[in-house]
Amino acid sequence: MIPIHAPNSNTQVNSPESVWTQERIERLQALWLEGKSFSDIADVLGSTRNAVIGKAHRLGLCRPKDKTRVSIARPAPAQPVTPMPRPADLPKRRGKPVKLTELQHWMCRFPLGDPKSPDFRFCAEPTIDDKSSWCADCARQVFVVMPARMRRRAA
Repeated sequence: MIPIHAPNSNTQVNSPESVWTQERIERLQALWLEGKSFSDIADVLGSTRNAVIGKAHRLGLCRPKDKTRVSIARPAPAQPVTPMPRPADLPKRRGKPVKLTELQHWMCRFPLGDPKSPDFRFCAEPTIDDKSSWCADCARQVFVVMPARMRRRAA
């Protein structure tokens, strides 16, 4: 067994003087049988919650599933969610970029300029579809296709 030193401790984890003495293990089991939470047990033992959970797992302690517990289900939406309507006659080029307060749900959210500048704007061209935040031109800037040879190297 390789001796491993526990942080902030003079005892070795795999040594006979481990932090988990027989008394501490018995106390953990007793508190666990009382139904205490791992956080409460950790407070009593002066240990961390993760250390207590790990030791309980190694000891084979597990709580039976409570059959009386009722899961709280989210209510189904009253009406199916429909996408917001987009203007039917979207122009190809809208023209000038807009401020954040002027953005509509169908406009491209690609930032133009320095956000600290008073001239900061967003592209505002019509988006590709309702699920996209970008117009076709800005999407090409945001999502760069990696050449095949670079994809092979990255994998």
